[in-house]
Amino acid sequence: MSEQWQIRAILDDAPDGLRLVMHATRGDQQTSDVVVVDGPVEARLECSRFAQLLGVENYALEDRRDAA
Repeated sequence: MSEQWQIRAILDDAPDGLRLVMHATRGDQQTSDVVVVDGPVEARLECSRFAQLLGVENYALEDRRDAA
């Protein structure tokens, strides 16, 4: 299959820390993962790992945290 996975991730505040939701689509296929992270650096690391598992290098990360 020549179509690449497209990954969209959202970093948001959660009661137990920061929640990172990663969602990937390829045609009619979908997969996702949700993890709690300590900050944006760890979020990018988790996104990179998720992308690597799917065999792609790029992802879109949207930061929805409240401004402090």
